[in-house]
Amino acid sequence: MNEIIPRLWLGDWQSARASSDCYVVTVAVDSPFVGDEQFGLVDGPGNSLLVFDKAVCAVVEAHSSGKMVLVHCVAGQSRSAAVVVRALTIICGCDWCAAYDLTISKKPNVRIHPAFAEFLTK
Repeated sequence: MNEIIPRLWLGDWQSARASSDCYVVTVAVDSPFVGDEQFGLVDGPGNSLLVFDKAVCAVVEAHSSGKMVLVHCVAGQSRSAAVVVRALTIICGCDWCAAYDLTISKKPNVRIHPAFAEFLTK
């Protein structure tokens, strides 16, 4: 589990299961653990932009309300990272490239699936 900015964390399902002090947003249909909110994203093509945007909004709203937020999928490298990158563009007011650079500087094993690239630029 890696803190990307204060109160915004990125992790896998195991770190989410072990986290008791975070608002947990699950962004996977196949996660063995589901947190406070779940959004059904698959790691690849075929995702709904609407579902992706709802996940991003949930993260932004929880973070803006002062909660410590953990976003996770199964491995914490693609789906959850894409949601965090997009949320950072809203929270920090930066473009997606800066948000991506910040994310990988804090969690170097991030590997966002190319299918999410178009979602990051919208």
